[in-house]
Amino acid sequence: MPAQPPSAAAPRSIQARRHFLQAGPALAAALATCAPPASASAAPLEAWCATWGAAPAGPPAAASTLAIANQTLRLIVHTSIGGSRVRVRLSNEMGSTPLRIGTAQIGLRSSGAGVVAGSSRELRFGGRSFATIPPGAPLVSDPVELAVPALADLAVSLYLPDSVQATTLHDMAAQTSYISSSGDYASTPSLPVQKTIGSWPFLAEVDVLPASGTARAVVALGDSITDGARSSSNTNRRWPDWLSRRLQQESLPATS
Repeated sequence: MPAQPPSAAAPRSIQARRHFLQAGPALAAALATCAPPASASAAPLEAWCATWGAAPAGPPAAASTLAIANQTLRLIVHTSIGGSRVRVRLSNEMGSTPLRIGTAQIGLRSSGAGVVAGSSRELRFGGRSFATIPPGAPLVSDPVELAVPALADLAVSLYLPDSVQATTLHDMAAQTSYISSSGDYASTPSLPVQKTIGSWPFLAEVDVLPASGTARAVVALGDSITDGARSSSNTNRRWPDWLSRRLQQESLPATS
């Protein structure tokens, strides 16, 4: 179902969060180490763990704000850990108007704006294929079954039927993402690309349910160096990426 409006106490907390995010946008990289959480309940909670994340920030200057109207965003992110199920966290935390999501999908990226055939999964929100995110709020999707590999590229596709301004985004992605020509192409493996962008609008996090059942995440806080400044785009050579690969290598079982 669509996200509910914030409570009456929300404006102060939203403003505080906005000030925090505007003060220090940074890449948040999930780097796994196994560690089961303590639980006293008979049915243990699912131990979701972030495999990718980027702090939402904004709004940008009016002259440089990205405008999207009846188009599909295909946002490319690189995982750290793998898992058997996946969900995403969208954000309208810097927005001043509701953000309507027409449809959303997630799948394994093949190359460019392409998605591996058969890997795309519909994302739902409270059981519905659409959602409206109030201004100042995030929204987490329902989980879907998808075998997500470690250190792989995912494509998150969002069809935005209205005319919207990308006031909530992580501006320095060091990763090319894509905007389609007019229409809903969220479920199509190929995308008619109208424009490429180097930011992540409205997408804040991708979580997985680790195959081991439990994991922890390391969050990297920093400036543009953490985001990959002076590194090559589309190569995943930010220092959190190097740390992620090292942790993955050290977690592999020894071979004789």
